[in-house]
Amino acid sequence: MSTPSTTLPSLSTAAFEMKKGTELKGRYVISEHIGTGGYATVWRATDKELNRDVAIKRLLRDRWQTFTTEEISAVLEEGRHAARLKGHKNVVEVYEVFEVSRRWKFL
Repeated sequence: MSTPSTTLPSLSTAAFEMKKGTELKGRYVISEHIGTGGYATVWRATDKELNRDVAIKRLLRDRWQTFTTEEISAVLEEGRHAARLKGHKNVVEVYEVFEVSRRWKFL
């Protein structure tokens, strides 16, 4: 049985903009845009808490406005599973999966 599609609140009114200097969760400070792909934009940032460079992947909002709550939860869960993979040279380590204002998804 399929879950009905959930339309997320309008994001055009969101006061959240990613740019150099943007701080997420009081911990990650954006330094530069790296690139954009089919479903996400990647930014270089500094983890102030651990004093290291990290990549922040922000899921593209337009792609997520008509997905079901179940589908969005599955993507976030996939990020959590990926965070358990460590120590292989071909695997990028995931440190955290989070949302900002229930509108923006980050890996």
